[in-house]
Amino acid sequence: MTLSFEDGGYREEADNPATNTFSLEDITPHGIPYVRSVFGDVLFDIPYYLSQEHSAKMTAAIVKEANRIYRLWCANNPGFAEYGRVHLLAHSLGSVMAVDVLSNQPTHVSPHVSSAATANEELPLDHFIFDTTSLFCIGSITGFFLLLKNSPLLPRYDRNKPDADSNNSPGVAGERGTFGCVALDNIYNVINPYDPIAYHLNACVDAAYAESLKPAYVPSSSSTWFANPFRSSKSVAATASLVKPTIARLPSTVELETHDFTREEIAEKRMYLLNDNGQIDWLLKYGGGLEIQYLTMLSAHSSYWLSRDFVRMVCTEIGRKPGKDGTLPSMRAQKKKKNV
Repeated sequence: MTLSFEDGGYREEADNPATNTFSLEDITPHGIPYVRSVFGDVLFDIPYYLSQEHSAKMTAAIVKEANRIYRLWCANNPGFAEYGRVHLLAHSLGSVMAVDVLSNQPTHVSPHVSSAATANEELPLDHFIFDTTSLFCIGSITGFFLLLKNSPLLPRYDRNKPDADSNNSPGVAGERGTFGCVALDNIYNVINPYDPIAYHLNACVDAAYAESLKPAYVPSSSSTWFANPFRSSKSVAATASLVKPTIARLPSTVELETHDFTREEIAEKRMYLLNDNGQIDWLLKYGGGLEIQYLTMLSAHSSYWLSRDFVRMVCTEIGRKPGKDGTLPSMRAQKKKKNV
């Protein structure tokens, strides 16, 4: 909101009368205005962000606004800096920008730094002044950017998230400053199958391991759940207490130092360090049949905000107990059955 592509916000003002200044609106034909609007709002931000001149200013604007809002929240909610948790929702190119910031984010932000941010002092423009617990990527093109930069999606070294014995073994985690090595506890990639902008992220952790997992769907929110959420929550909680996790715990530090891990074990460890459920990609059940898929595609990229299934998933995941033990059995990663 604080940046303008149309008004020359990124160009230097020139006094030379021979200098031509034109905007995106000046070069856009007036036919099929709705389709042009969709492409303009969704796609044209991407080449702007690929430009080094523009990307730094775009990222700085995001960080500045997030830090400003966080500072106001802490000022009005004493103690949140010490005990609160922050969850980010990022749509489309915003998810790429969030991953970019979290790749350069300190592994931990001390509570006193967040508390000090409530004072009238200069806020950083290169990282958030808060720790991020969860990032929900929606209609995300992050997978394409990871491919473009030839970077895997990695957990952060020394993050020490709940229920994870260690993420400091060689080859499992990465360091700050590497694109895709994010400082957070959980990342979710929610995909509408009809959305032409959305890409998978499981394969960015390990392609072979991603292929071995069953597709995961955002759980459906039935009318019963919305009519009586407490009754459903109790039944789910009771089931969760009876069902054991399908995947064994992460090995201890001693095991890490003495065990020669296979590729599959490393991939599994990375996946659980990036998401307590053991997977990152979540598909929405959406849309009509083949005969209307091209019409559905036009609205799919903005459909996430209207999905009750997605809203329920966000509420469930940010409200549950941190760590693998707090996950719902129905959302835990499942392996495909191998053909004998």
